[in-house]
Amino acid sequence: MPVSLLSSFFLFVSSSLICLFLVPFSNRIGKKLGIVDKPDKRKINHKFKVRIGGSSIVLSVLISYILLLIFQQFTNITIINIY
Repeated sequence: MPVSLLSSFFLFVSSSLICLFLVPFSNRIGKKLGIVDKPDKRKINHKFKVRIGGSSIVLSVLISYILLLIFQQFTNITIINIY
C-alpha cells in the first residue's frame, strides 16, 4: 500500500471513529447549554436541533491528524512529508 494511501486511510478511519464518540457528546453539551435551533413557522424543523454538531466533526479530523503526526514522530515511517 503506498504511503499516501495509508495515511489517507488512517485519517479516514480514525476521524470516523473519533467522530462516532464526539457527536453524541456534543449533542448533550448543546442541549445543556441551550445551543439549539428552535422551530418556528418559517423553519422546516419541528423539533429542537443542536447547532454544534459540526464542531465535533472538525475536532475529530484535527485529533486524527495530530495522532498521525505523533505516530510519524515516534516511528521511522514517513507518512506525511512536512518539509
